[in-house]
Amino acid sequence: MTILKLLIISLTAITLVSCSTTTEPVPPPTVERLLINSSSDLGYTMEIYADAAVDVGYNPLYVRVKHDGKTLNDVHMVVVPDMDMGMMHHSCPVEQPESAVSDKDGFYHCAVIFTMPSTTAWKVGITIHDHEADTTITVHVPISVATSGNVKTIKDASNVKYVLTLLNSPWKVGMNDVTVSAYRTVDGFDYTPVDNASMKLEPTMPSMGHGSMGNIDPVSTGNSWYTGKVNLTMTGDWQYALTMTTADSQTISTAFQVVAK
Repeated sequence: MTILKLLIISLTAITLVSCSTTTEPVPPPTVERLLINSSSDLGYTMEIYADAAVDVGYNPLYVRVKHDGKTLNDVHMVVVPDMDMGMMHHSCPVEQPESAVSDKDGFYHCAVIFTMPSTTAWKVGITIHDHEADTTITVHVPISVATSGNVKTIKDASNVKYVLTLLNSPWKVGMNDVTVSAYRTVDGFDYTPVDNASMKLEPTMPSMGHGSMGNIDPVSTGNSWYTGKVNLTMTGDWQYALTMTTADSQTISTAFQVVAK
């Protein structure tokens, strides 16, 4: 057998092996989110998505912007929720989008701490600057907010109002991470993160008359958030008694009700 024939046979074998092991590329999984609502004005459409139905408390939201049906991936955005109570309006704490560039699915990420359920619908005002068209526009998207016990709005002795939020969690028997957010209300549309307070959190089971050991009080991690740990020793209804002392020595107290399963 000539060297040329051996070379041809070898190349043919390599080609067959290569073909047999070639696999089609797997597309990335599609992110499935719940469309909460959308509104349009002057050719611009704002779509608000969430991971689940929106309720009182901390809600990550995802906003998609379209202009004449085309998804916009480069806009500056400001999100301002508004609750119309007839005689007055107020907003709530918001984590604004950090980037003017959307993710690969066309979403801008933000989060809203809704402080009360819908009596009338909340309207989420979304103001964008469309860089391509050099246009600024605001579109209001109505949102229904279900009730929950995850937010407490309380005042200190000097009449300053604070919004304390317990991050919802599937509470289980054993050690649990606990996360609390704290905002100071400047006015009805201005909320400042509280990052320099101290917190004490005590879990108790009122029906059984006991608490638990091994708990770790929440400490600041920045941008309003405090994290700690709670030890739930049995299933049933628990109460988290939370006391926060601010940097200027104002103390406020409240309690959250949770269920361990």
